[in-house]
Amino acid sequence: MANRRKRRARYKKTITHPSAPWWEEYSWLLLIGTGLLVIVGFIVWKEMRLPLSSTPADAAFMERSRPFEISYGDGDAPVTMIEYASLTCGSCKHFHAEAFEPLEPSYIRGGQVRYVFRHYPLNAPALDGALLLSCLPSERAKPVIDTLFANQDIWAVADDPRSHLRDYFTAAGMSGADIERCLNNDEQKEALAAEQQKAREALNISSTPTVFINGRVYSGQKRFKVMRRVIDVLLKKAEG
Repeated sequence: MANRRKRRARYKKTITHPSAPWWEEYSWLLLIGTGLLVIVGFIVWKEMRLPLSSTPADAAFMERSRPFEISYGDGDAPVTMIEYASLTCGSCKHFHAEAFEPLEPSYIRGGQVRYVFRHYPLNAPALDGALLLSCLPSERAKPVIDTLFANQDIWAVADDPRSHLRDYFTAAGMSGADIERCLNNDEQKEALAAEQQKAREALNISSTPTVFINGRVYSGQKRFKVMRRVIDVLLKKAEG
């Protein structure tokens, strides 16, 4: 008898208090699904957007040829990449190997990208290297830049970096007297420092490498296959 009463009570409770709507029972699944959609949407948005600053840098400063810069490629190329670099900067070495070198035979020599190397020396050895490069014609300076980055772990941390620099620039065709004259050229040294200061003020540079693509700061990974997507999008825009 008591058991019968209990069963009736449970039945009445079920009638008067029906089960919750299905969406309440599965609300946790809806939350997970919504979260996954948000995550996927963010990943797609991140992949689609170009890692370039929304506003261009100082156009007048960027577009004019600057003292000491070394230019590669066609001056009328639709995409211009400008790098501010220090010859002793490890990240600059990585950029040179992982981004610039793969770009050169394809996009740069192909006339699609103009690349400009601008000095931003962070210490005395980098300044010495920049001075010596400024004393060479541009075409002779380019392979020396490759050498300096490739051997950065040797000369940049040596007790006497200048002894290594002398070797590299002697191999590039400079005489010992030319090397000493260049290293001791205070006027050239001051001009290089002044140009670096102008870049700092005009472009708000705080680290190296700082890379601009078509006048906008590039903030993505500094590797060829990542930068290639940005360049390809800009090339399509130039065509259209």
